[in-house]
Amino acid sequence: MPRCASQTPPSERAQDRYIGLEAEQVLERFMVNGWPDDARFEQVIAGFIKRAKGERRKVRAFGEMVALLCARGDQGATVRLEHLWNGLCQTDTFSLFCAYPRAGFTRDLSKSIREICAAHSRVLAT
Repeated sequence: MPRCASQTPPSERAQDRYIGLEAEQVLERFMVNGWPDDARFEQVIAGFIKRAKGERRKVRAFGEMVALLCARGDQGATVRLEHLWNGLCQTDTFSLFCAYPRAGFTRDLSKSIREICAAHSRVLAT
């Protein structure tokens, strides 16, 4: 469990105001042969979003899964996962944050970065 999760008050977790998930385990639930399965993604992720919303709460999600795929050098699956997240953002209301390790962009650096940036509404470089 991430360090910040251990610092979250138990009442926040009990009320689903903080839902800490292990990105690798969540990926395993919807990846099929190294590719994000649309229906499985929708079922798994939409379920977490609905749970987090509870009684009309605002939801902020951090998509660490794309960073894991990117770090593996799997740009195709990374971009596809970005599109699935964006599709879910169109049908549901929540804020999505993600981050990418620069080391994950190993092949055609400029093309990979352009594809990822095109899938986002706002990009901050650090």
